[in-house]
Amino acid sequence: MNKWEKVKRLRSLEVLGEAPQEASQNLQAPELAPSDKRITGRTKPLSLKAKPEFHRELKKLATEKECLMIEVLEEALEVYKKSMLSKNKPKKPIQLNQFWKVNFICDKCQKKFKKSIVFSPAPSLDYLNDYPTYCVDCKEEKLRRQKINA
Repeated sequence: MNKWEKVKRLRSLEVLGEAPQEASQNLQAPELAPSDKRITGRTKPLSLKAKPEFHRELKKLATEKECLMIEVLEEALEVYKKSMLSKNKPKKPIQLNQFWKVNFICDKCQKKFKKSIVFSPAPSLDYLNDYPTYCVDCKEEKLRRQKINA
């Protein structure tokens, strides 16, 4: 057989077989996780460009948790959504407790008081230094604002 006959034979459709009529069902099948063959249910491709440091950190987290990188991202999205919901919730008015205090400065108006009533969200007098303190005038203003915002 000379080389021209060989070329003609390769061009023949009979050698190649029949052309497929429709695409394989593999294109619609759910993705299988490569390591353990479990079905993930993820069929939508997601292509992202990330910094190398982010990719390393994401891969490290996924390896530590023994899961897929996409699972780490999905969990991060859930945490982000919960934090956004909590930020958008209306805040409850802060209850201000009343204490007698000697020598304090109002955190709102910066006035100095000797013996006077102080208002603070502190649970007790022992924790007063850890919380903001307000004089009577500033407390009234704060209450008015809370009523307006409610």
